[in-house]
Amino acid sequence: MRPALRRFVAMPLVVAIGLGAVAVLQVRVDRAAERARADIEDRLFLPNERLLTHLTAGLHGVVADLLWLECIQYMGKEFHDQEAKFTWLEHLSRTVTRLDPYFAGAYEYGGTLMAAIGNDDGAIELLRQGMIARPDRFELPLEAAKVYVLNRREQPGAAAAASFYLAYAAQLKGGDENLTRWAYNLQMQHGLTQVGREIWRDMAESGPNEMLRDLGRRKLIEMDLHDIVQALNAAADAFEAEHGRRPADLQELADAGYVRGFPEDPLGGAFFVDSTGRVQSTTLLDVQAVERIRRLRVFIAAFRREQGRWPASLEELADMGYVRSPPRHPNERKRFHYDPNTGELSDAPIAR
Repeated sequence: MRPALRRFVAMPLVVAIGLGAVAVLQVRVDRAAERARADIEDRLFLPNERLLTHLTAGLHGVVADLLWLECIQYMGKEFHDQEAKFTWLEHLSRTVTRLDPYFAGAYEYGGTLMAAIGNDDGAIELLRQGMIARPDRFELPLEAAKVYVLNRREQPGAAAAASFYLAYAAQLKGGDENLTRWAYNLQMQHGLTQVGREIWRDMAESGPNEMLRDLGRRKLIEMDLHDIVQALNAAADAFEAEHGRRPADLQELADAGYVRGFPEDPLGGAFFVDSTGRVQSTTLLDVQAVERIRRLRVFIAAFRREQGRWPASLEELADMGYVRSPPRHPNERKRFHYDPNTGELSDAPIAR
C-alpha cells in the first residue's frame, strides 16, 4: 500500500480512536459526578492529564473543552445543592488547564469561582499559573487583584499585592487609565506611596503614548501635593497641641513659626485651611470631585433606566437607595450642580 494511501486510511482510524476515548472519558466523568453527589469525599475517578493526552491521540484540547463543560455543569449542580461543597472544582480546573495550558478562560473563571466559594489559595495559584501560560491576558492579574481586594483585604500585604496585580493588568491592557487609577487609589488609601510612585514614574517615562505619559507626570505631582498636605497638617497638629485650637489659616501657621513658607502647586491649585481646621489642596479636592461625579453619573443613569425619568434631585438618589446619603462636594467651597431636566451633573464654586 502506498504511503499516501496508508495515511489516508490511518487518519480516520486515529480520529475514531480519539473520539472513542473522549466518549469513554465523558462517561467516566459523568459517573464520577454522580458518585460525588452521593457523599464521595475523595473518590472521584478522573485520569491524570498525561494519561488523557496519551489516550486521546493528541486530542487533549478537545478533552479539555469537554471537561470544562463538565466543570460548569458540576458547578450548576452544586449551586442548587443545599450543602454546596464544590469538592471537585479545584481538581477539575487544574486538570483542564494542565491538558490545555493556553485555555485562558479556565484559569480566569476557575479562579473566580474558587474565590467565590472561599478557596483563595487555590484561586490565586491557578491565576498565577495562568499568568505564566498566558502573559497576554490582562484578565488574569485583574482577577487576582479582586481576590486580594474582596477576600483578603484584612490581611497584611493584601493592598500591596492588589495594587501590583492591578498595575500589571493595566500595563497588559495598554496602560489602561481606569485600572491604573484603581491601583493608585489603593496605594493612597493604604500608604503605599513608594509603590505608587514606581507605577506612575514607569508610566511617565515609558507609557505607550503621550497622553498616558502626561497622566503619569500629573499623578506624580499629585502624590507630591499629598505629601505636602500631610506635612502641613502635621504642623497644624503641633500648633493645636500648643495653643489648644487649630490655626485659622496658613498665614497664622507661618507666623507662629511652624512652617517657613508654602510651596507652589505646579498644577495651579492652592492650599487652604477648611472649616474643621484641616489643611486641604484644591487640586486634590478637584481630583476627588471628578471621581465622585463619575460615580454619581452611573447612579443617575441607573435611576433613569429603572424609574423611567431623571431623579428630581441628588437627595432623591439617597431617598430611593441608589446612594447611601445625599452627595456632598469634597471641597466645602464648591457644590454639585444637578439639572433634573437633563440629568447633567457638574460642580461650581459657592457664591460668597
